[in-house]
Amino acid sequence: MTIHMAGDRVAAYRLRLWAASSAAGLLLAACGPTEVPPEQDILATIGDRTITVASFRRAMLPQILYFNSDDTPQSRTQLLQALIDQKILAREAQRLHFDTALVVRRAAKAQQRQAMAGLLYRHWVQQWVPAPTEDDLWQAFVRGQTRLLVRHLAVESEQAADSLRRLLISGTATFDHLARGLFDDARLRDTGGLMGWVTYGDLDENLENAIFDLRPGEISTPVESLYGWHILRVDDARRSAAFDSLDFKRQRDNLETKVYRRWEFRLGTQVLNDYMRAQNVQFDQEVATRLWAILKPQLRGLRQSSLINSGPPVQFSSPTFGIEEAFFLDLVLVEFEGGSWTVGTLLERLPEMRRRYLTGNLYTGTAYLIRDELLARQGLDRKYDRDPDVIRQVQDRKDEVMAQLYLAALIDTVAITPQMVRRFYDDQWQRRYYGPDSLRIEAISAESRSAAERLLLSLRQGAPFDEITQQAGNVASLTGDLGWQVAGRTRYPALYHQGLRTKLMVPTGPVKTDAGWTIIRVTERRRYPAPFDEIKEQVQMDLERELADVARRQALAKLAPHIDIKVDQQRLQSLSWGAGES
Repeated sequence: MTIHMAGDRVAAYRLRLWAASSAAGLLLAACGPTEVPPEQDILATIGDRTITVASFRRAMLPQILYFNSDDTPQSRTQLLQALIDQKILAREAQRLHFDTALVVRRAAKAQQRQAMAGLLYRHWVQQWVPAPTEDDLWQAFVRGQTRLLVRHLAVESEQAADSLRRLLISGTATFDHLARGLFDDARLRDTGGLMGWVTYGDLDENLENAIFDLRPGEISTPVESLYGWHILRVDDARRSAAFDSLDFKRQRDNLETKVYRRWEFRLGTQVLNDYMRAQNVQFDQEVATRLWAILKPQLRGLRQSSLINSGPPVQFSSPTFGIEEAFFLDLVLVEFEGGSWTVGTLLERLPEMRRRYLTGNLYTGTAYLIRDELLARQGLDRKYDRDPDVIRQVQDRKDEVMAQLYLAALIDTVAITPQMVRRFYDDQWQRRYYGPDSLRIEAISAESRSAAERLLLSLRQGAPFDEITQQAGNVASLTGDLGWQVAGRTRYPALYHQGLRTKLMVPTGPVKTDAGWTIIRVTERRRYPAPFDEIKEQVQMDLERELADVARRQALAKLAPHIDIKVDQQRLQSLSWGAGES
């Protein structure tokens, strides 16, 4: 289950880490529960519940790392209010005995395991992660000023990825052609594996390093990530016109957090891989192969569309088995030092698997669940379940799940009819449900990139497009009015996707095509609603979310006035973000 992560800096610290982890038992045995936090660690009280500095930081960190949120006074206030709202709904849910629900108890148990494992992790890893230097932060800042338009192809082996690269380099196949045979995700299939615009911190580190080393149009060698092996191409690059030390200063704290967490993940991956090798994890290949065959069809679309570190939590339901297959649940799937898991055990724990493992390598994800279980057992031996911060994490998780159950119960009282879904679509399509744009495209091709760039320069200096078209038409096959082009049905996908990013009547390019290097101009754009029958499931989910938001606001308006709520805004805004803060 080793995950290869590059980094010379990690290697320099690994020897020091092993010196410490070899004596981990002695170190951890001496570490008891932490002290109860003083009053200055409380940001808000909501009746009998509190929100601490540590709880707030745990909620804020993903916003900074994965959603590129700026740490501002407004964003802090908004997040704290969201946490307060959650506590209000949880209090009401507990009054209605939602805390006895099985899903709440399971979530609390999983959170306790994760929190205890986190304490051990801090002893093993966090204390050895170096603080980023100013040069490190500046490099991350500069990279963050660039946005790259990236497409990729994903397969399960390096050999398969190399074969794809040879097809692309030789011109035997294109990204659009290969994507249609590789991806189940409709967006990736129809756009030639287009991942969209990405910047620093959006991707797995290996993928990010690869794309920032590519020139636009260049095809990468095979690159490994948590999701498999990839071939990448940068189609376009946009860099901020100007940035200076003041911009850097404003972003410095967020950058320090991002860089530190990236190094921590890299080092922690290596250390925990070493730890797991010592646990002698052994899968029953026959049982695992059969189980993966059942699970993978449900996960394939999630895997292919989850490379970017964002998005809502995975919603996944474990498969059910008939009476004749019930024996399969009792088969031993994996054995490890001091225990084993059956198929049934894994299915019970599957909702705990982190998204990047659930949608990536199931062997790795299962081994990491076992890792957390073993770490939690060590935590129990050291009575970490009594640690105040562990207890708070468990309560926060229970409150989160109870609030969700309470809102779901409110929504269940509303019967959503097909007529309601259709009315929602009719009201919202102009804002939400556009079909693929149709573009009327004109093109001018040249035999070389330099020749195409000279044509583009002439056009931007005022030369008439029609005149240049007539001149080029004598020597280029792809020149003139290409007609209307639509996503998924266009003969010129590369030109179509370039056209989507440009304004009407503005020449752009050059784009590499079979005819050479091509300049295009979009002369018309038409937008139509996506067919209702094709997207009605999405429309219904959007309607359910809309109704849930209405129900949430109404419930808070009813409950909040009867709860004593106190907020320490001064303390909230004075929080600092050191590199190693949790």
